[in-house]
Amino acid sequence: MCVATETESTLAIKALQKTGVWDFFEFCMSSKDIGKGKHHPDIYEIATKKMGFEKKEVIIYEDAYYAIRTAKKAGFVVHCIYDESQKEHWEELKKLSDRFFINYNQCIVSAQ
Repeated sequence: MCVATETESTLAIKALQKTGVWDFFEFCMSSKDIGKGKHHPDIYEIATKKMGFEKKEVIIYEDAYYAIRTAKKAGFVVHCIYDESQKEHWEELKKLSDRFFINYNQCIVSAQ
């Protein structure tokens, strides 16, 4: 797994280390590192190539409406994680996403 985020890589890695989950990820990539935000599919496509996968082998977990739209339009499977800041788009996100989860715990339980 990897992290593809709008947050600066160093800050994201520190947060993942603090929560004890950083060891689950191979790398962290920020949209700031590549010069394009998640309104463009580049971050997903670059991360996919860096991991040595094809789109059909990747599931993107997202919580932002615009990022989910971008990833779906680029041909990725997308699982939506509910975020309070996106509540006005929730019904559309449920339709747009391949799967949706109320929180990360629900997502983890469904993977087991």
